[in-house]
Amino acid sequence: MENKRDRIMNAALDRFKQYGFAKTTVDEIARQAQVGKGTIYFYFKNKEEILEEIVDREMIQGFAAISQAMVEEPTILKKLNKILHVCFEYFHNNEMISKVMAMDQGLVMSLVTEKNREFQKLSISWIRTLLEQGRNEGVFREMDYEKVGYILDSLIRSFHYLHYFDLELHKPGEIPETLFELITKGLVKE
Repeated sequence: MENKRDRIMNAALDRFKQYGFAKTTVDEIARQAQVGKGTIYFYFKNKEEILEEIVDREMIQGFAAISQAMVEEPTILKKLNKILHVCFEYFHNNEMISKVMAMDQGLVMSLVTEKNREFQKLSISWIRTLLEQGRNEGVFREMDYEKVGYILDSLIRSFHYLHYFDLELHKPGEIPETLFELITKGLVKE
């Protein structure tokens, strides 16, 4: 059973996807969630905080999918490949991320910048840990894994931004394999 907070967030997400963040009002969210406007303000300070909570929820679900992929795959190379695929599939197919970001790019990006930094640090840490594990297993050569994590995270993010702004030249499903090949040629010991 959905609690009121979740109902508000789901209603807001539906409105944001359909009409954009800027054009959605708190009154419309309340009406769709079938709660009073005061109930929304009990749970959230404003519409921006609702969006931030939705972004948190979506990113946590994405990281959970990545975490699951790391557990499922037996070798470090398969883990890396699977993570790239999950990143592209989850974040490109996620309606909140693709539709809402695309409709209100500047506004939404300014609101989620701080959250983005938090998730970027987490992503870099995960990548660094994976690469260090690969080094410890003798698969990857020694490198500055913090920088490599930053570069890989930035590359993956850049493809998502191209998707949000409808500037893709290749389908998202075509990118992970080529990116994996490029990465492993630079990381794997010869």
